[in-house]
Amino acid sequence: MPFVAPPGLRIPRKITPCPINMVVAEVRFESPLPSDAVFGAIYPGFQADYPQLSRLPVTEIPAVIRDKDAQFEFQPYYQLQAPNYVIQIGPKVFSILRQGEYPGWEDFGSTVKAVIARFFRMDVAKTVLRASIRYTNFFSFDIYGKLNARFLVADQPFNSSETMVRTVLDMGGFQQILIITNTAVYNQFQNGVMKPSAGSVIDIDTLLVTPTKDLAREYPVLVDKMHGAEKTLFFALLKTDFVATLRPEY
Repeated sequence: MPFVAPPGLRIPRKITPCPINMVVAEVRFESPLPSDAVFGAIYPGFQADYPQLSRLPVTEIPAVIRDKDAQFEFQPYYQLQAPNYVIQIGPKVFSILRQGEYPGWEDFGSTVKAVIARFFRMDVAKTVLRASIRYTNFFSFDIYGKLNARFLVADQPFNSSETMVRTVLDMGGFQQILIITNTAVYNQFQNGVMKPSAGSVIDIDTLLVTPTKDLAREYPVLVDKMHGAEKTLFFALLKTDFVATLRPEY
Protein backbone atom coordinates (compact mmCIF):
# COMPACT_ATOMS: atom_id res chain seq x y z
CA MET A 1 0.00 0.00 0.00
CA PRO A 2 1.39 3.44 -0.90
CA PHE A 3 2.53 5.68 1.94
CA VAL A 4 0.23 8.66 2.50
CA ALA A 5 1.33 11.73 4.44
CA PRO A 6 -0.75 12.66 7.52
CA PRO A 7 -3.65 15.04 6.79
CA GLY A 8 -2.75 18.65 7.46
CA LEU A 9 1.00 18.04 7.37
CA ARG A 10 2.82 21.38 7.20
CA ILE A 11 6.09 21.29 5.30
CA PRO A 12 8.52 24.11 6.10
CA ARG A 13 10.42 25.84 3.35
CA LYS A 14 13.45 25.86 5.64
CA ILE A 15 14.58 24.70 9.09
CA THR A 16 17.55 25.85 11.15
CA PRO A 17 20.03 24.37 11.64
CA CYS A 18 19.73 22.54 8.32
CA PRO A 19 20.47 18.83 8.94
CA ILE A 20 21.28 18.02 5.29
CA ASN A 21 24.91 16.93 4.96
CA MET A 22 24.71 15.27 1.55
CA VAL A 23 22.40 15.43 -1.45
CA VAL A 24 22.98 13.70 -4.77
CA ALA A 25 20.98 13.39 -7.99
CA GLU A 26 21.79 10.31 -10.07
CA VAL A 27 20.95 8.75 -13.43
CA ARG A 28 21.71 5.10 -14.20
CA PHE A 29 21.80 4.15 -17.85
CA GLU A 30 22.95 1.79 -20.57
CA SER A 31 25.13 3.17 -23.34
CA PRO A 32 25.92 1.96 -26.86
CA LEU A 33 29.53 3.00 -26.21
CA PRO A 34 32.15 0.60 -24.83
CA SER A 35 32.53 0.94 -21.07
CA ASP A 36 35.97 2.51 -21.32
CA ALA A 37 34.72 5.13 -23.81
CA VAL A 38 31.85 6.58 -21.74
CA PHE A 39 33.99 8.86 -19.61
CA GLY A 40 35.83 10.21 -22.64
CA ALA A 41 32.52 11.10 -24.27
CA ILE A 42 31.23 12.97 -21.20
CA TYR A 43 34.36 14.65 -19.83
CA PRO A 44 34.90 17.34 -22.51
CA GLY A 45 31.39 18.69 -21.93
CA PHE A 46 32.09 19.44 -18.26
CA GLN A 47 35.86 19.98 -18.16
CA ALA A 48 35.70 23.77 -18.25
CA ASP A 49 33.17 24.15 -15.43
CA TYR A 50 34.42 21.22 -13.31
CA PRO A 51 38.19 21.37 -13.81
CA GLN A 52 39.47 19.19 -10.97
CA LEU A 53 39.64 15.55 -12.13
CA SER A 54 40.32 12.57 -9.91
CA ARG A 55 40.09 8.81 -10.25
CA LEU A 56 38.11 6.84 -7.67
CA PRO A 57 39.55 3.71 -5.99
CA VAL A 58 37.39 1.37 -8.08
CA THR A 59 39.61 2.14 -11.09
CA GLU A 60 42.47 0.31 -9.35
CA ILE A 61 40.54 -2.96 -9.59
CA PRO A 62 41.32 -4.90 -12.78
CA ALA A 63 38.63 -4.50 -15.43
CA VAL A 64 38.20 -8.27 -15.74
CA ILE A 65 37.05 -8.32 -12.08
CA ARG A 66 34.99 -5.12 -12.19
CA ASP A 67 33.02 -6.20 -15.24
CA LYS A 68 31.97 -9.51 -13.67
CA ASP A 69 31.05 -8.26 -10.18
CA ALA A 70 27.54 -6.80 -9.86
CA GLN A 71 28.54 -4.56 -6.94
CA PHE A 72 30.64 -2.44 -9.32
CA GLU A 73 28.04 -2.16 -12.10
CA PHE A 74 26.78 1.30 -11.14
CA GLN A 75 29.87 2.60 -9.37
CA PRO A 76 31.38 5.91 -10.51
CA TYR A 77 34.97 5.74 -11.70
CA TYR A 78 35.83 9.45 -11.90
CA GLN A 79 35.04 12.71 -10.12
CA LEU A 80 34.98 16.23 -11.57
CA GLN A 81 34.98 18.97 -8.94
CA ALA A 82 34.12 22.64 -8.84
CA PRO A 83 33.44 24.84 -5.81
CA ASN A 84 30.47 23.33 -3.94
CA TYR A 85 29.68 20.61 -6.52
CA VAL A 86 31.00 17.22 -7.62
CA ILE A 87 30.11 15.29 -10.77
CA GLN A 88 30.66 11.52 -10.69
CA ILE A 89 30.90 9.42 -13.85
CA GLY A 90 30.96 5.67 -14.45
CA PRO A 91 30.21 3.42 -17.42
CA LYS A 92 26.56 3.22 -16.34
CA VAL A 93 26.08 6.10 -13.90
CA PHE A 94 26.16 9.89 -13.87
CA SER A 95 25.53 11.97 -10.76
CA ILE A 96 25.96 15.40 -9.25
CA LEU A 97 26.27 16.05 -5.53
CA ARG A 98 26.46 19.13 -3.38
CA GLN A 99 29.41 19.84 -1.11
CA GLY A 100 29.19 22.13 1.90
CA GLU A 101 26.14 23.97 3.18
CA TYR A 102 22.91 23.08 1.41
CA PRO A 103 21.61 26.17 -0.44
CA GLY A 104 17.98 25.10 -0.76
CA TRP A 105 16.14 23.38 -3.56
CA GLU A 106 15.73 26.46 -5.74
CA ASP A 107 19.51 26.76 -6.07
CA PHE A 108 20.46 23.08 -6.00
CA GLY A 109 17.53 22.01 -8.15
CA SER A 110 18.36 24.48 -10.91
CA THR A 111 21.96 23.23 -10.97
CA VAL A 112 20.82 19.61 -11.12
CA LYS A 113 18.44 20.30 -14.00
CA ALA A 114 21.09 22.17 -16.00
CA VAL A 115 23.78 19.51 -15.45
CA ILE A 116 21.51 16.55 -16.19
CA ALA A 117 20.15 18.29 -19.30
CA ARG A 118 23.72 18.75 -20.55
CA PHE A 119 24.40 15.06 -19.91
CA PHE A 120 21.32 14.00 -21.88
CA ARG A 121 22.33 16.19 -24.85
CA MET A 122 25.53 14.14 -25.19
CA ASP A 123 23.50 11.08 -26.28
CA VAL A 124 25.63 8.78 -24.16
CA ALA A 125 22.61 7.17 -22.49
CA LYS A 126 20.76 4.88 -24.89
CA THR A 127 18.40 3.67 -22.15
CA VAL A 128 17.82 5.25 -18.74
CA LEU A 129 17.37 2.54 -16.12
CA ARG A 130 16.46 4.79 -13.21
CA ALA A 131 16.74 8.33 -11.88
CA SER A 132 16.99 9.25 -8.22
CA ILE A 133 17.59 11.97 -5.69
CA ARG A 134 19.00 11.16 -2.27
CA TYR A 135 19.16 13.25 0.89
CA THR A 136 21.18 12.35 3.98
CA ASN A 137 20.27 14.27 7.13
CA PHE A 138 22.53 14.21 10.22
CA PHE A 139 21.49 14.93 13.80
CA SER A 140 23.97 15.06 16.68
CA PHE A 141 21.65 13.11 19.00
CA ASP A 142 19.47 9.98 19.03
CA ILE A 143 16.68 10.83 16.60
CA TYR A 144 14.33 7.98 17.47
CA GLY A 145 12.61 9.85 20.30
CA LYS A 146 11.79 12.67 17.88
CA LEU A 147 10.15 10.46 15.27
CA ASN A 148 6.50 10.13 14.44
CA ALA A 149 6.99 6.35 14.35
CA ARG A 150 6.66 3.40 16.72
CA PHE A 151 8.83 0.30 16.93
CA LEU A 152 7.52 -2.59 19.00
CA VAL A 153 8.98 -5.92 20.11
CA ALA A 154 6.50 -8.31 21.74
CA ASP A 155 4.02 -5.39 21.81
CA GLN A 156 6.43 -3.34 23.89
CA PRO A 157 8.20 -0.12 22.82
CA PHE A 158 11.64 -0.91 21.48
CA ASN A 159 14.48 1.39 22.48
CA SER A 160 18.16 0.77 21.84
CA SER A 161 21.30 2.85 21.58
CA GLU A 162 22.21 0.86 18.44
CA THR A 163 19.28 0.75 16.06
CA MET A 164 19.06 0.81 12.28
CA VAL A 165 15.81 0.61 10.31
CA ARG A 166 15.69 0.14 6.54
CA THR A 167 12.50 -0.05 4.52
CA VAL A 168 11.16 0.72 1.03
CA LEU A 169 8.02 2.82 0.69
CA ASP A 170 5.85 3.77 -2.28
CA MET A 171 4.86 7.43 -2.36
CA GLY A 172 3.68 9.71 -5.12
CA GLY A 173 4.58 7.19 -7.81
CA PHE A 174 8.14 6.77 -6.55
CA GLN A 175 9.96 4.19 -4.49
CA GLN A 176 11.72 5.58 -1.44
CA ILE A 177 14.49 3.76 0.36
CA LEU A 178 14.39 4.98 3.95
CA ILE A 179 17.26 4.30 6.37
CA ILE A 180 17.31 5.56 9.95
CA THR A 181 20.21 4.88 12.28
CA ASN A 182 21.34 6.29 15.62
CA THR A 183 24.94 5.02 15.29
CA ALA A 184 26.15 7.39 12.57
CA VAL A 185 29.48 9.22 12.60
CA TYR A 186 29.78 12.43 10.60
CA ASN A 187 33.12 14.14 10.02
CA GLN A 188 32.88 17.92 10.12
CA PHE A 189 35.18 20.90 10.47
CA GLN A 190 35.35 22.49 13.92
CA ASN A 191 37.72 25.44 14.34
CA GLY A 192 39.56 24.41 11.20
CA VAL A 193 40.03 20.79 12.32
CA MET A 194 38.15 17.76 10.99
CA LYS A 195 36.45 16.03 13.92
CA PRO A 196 34.05 13.08 14.03
CA SER A 197 30.61 13.67 15.52
CA ALA A 198 28.36 10.82 16.62
CA GLY A 199 24.62 10.98 16.11
CA SER A 200 21.78 9.85 13.88
CA VAL A 201 21.02 9.82 10.17
CA ILE A 202 17.76 9.92 8.24
CA ASP A 203 18.62 8.87 4.69
CA ILE A 204 15.94 9.02 1.98
CA ASP A 205 16.68 7.84 -1.57
CA THR A 206 13.75 8.63 -3.89
CA LEU A 207 13.75 6.52 -7.06
CA LEU A 208 12.08 6.73 -10.44
CA VAL A 209 12.51 3.07 -11.42
CA THR A 210 10.41 3.10 -14.61
CA PRO A 211 11.62 6.20 -16.49
CA THR A 212 9.63 7.44 -19.45
CA LYS A 213 11.08 7.20 -22.95
CA ASP A 214 11.32 10.98 -23.08
CA LEU A 215 12.99 11.41 -19.69
CA ALA A 216 15.35 14.08 -21.02
CA ARG A 217 12.39 16.37 -21.69
CA GLU A 218 10.38 15.40 -18.60
CA TYR A 219 13.26 15.31 -16.11
CA PRO A 220 12.87 18.87 -14.75
CA VAL A 221 9.27 18.18 -13.73
CA LEU A 222 9.98 14.69 -12.42
CA VAL A 223 12.97 15.74 -10.29
CA ASP A 224 10.81 18.44 -8.69
CA LYS A 225 8.25 15.75 -7.85
CA MET A 226 10.94 13.43 -6.47
CA HIS A 227 12.22 16.24 -4.28
CA GLY A 228 8.67 16.94 -3.09
CA ALA A 229 8.12 13.27 -2.21
CA GLU A 230 11.40 13.17 -0.28
CA LYS A 231 10.63 16.33 1.65
CA THR A 232 7.11 15.14 2.48
CA LEU A 233 8.38 11.84 3.87
CA PHE A 234 11.09 13.59 5.89
CA PHE A 235 8.70 15.94 7.66
CA ALA A 236 6.05 13.24 8.06
CA LEU A 237 8.65 11.30 10.06
CA LEU A 238 9.28 14.11 12.55
CA LYS A 239 7.07 14.95 15.52
CA THR A 240 5.38 18.33 15.24
CA ASP A 241 6.79 19.60 18.53
CA PHE A 242 10.31 18.69 17.40
CA VAL A 243 9.89 20.55 14.10
CA ALA A 244 8.80 23.58 16.11
CA THR A 245 12.24 23.67 17.80
CA LEU A 246 13.96 23.94 14.42
CA ARG A 247 12.83 27.49 13.66
CA PRO A 248 10.68 26.42 10.69
CA GLU A 249 10.00 28.96 7.95
CA TYR A 250 6.82 28.37 5.97
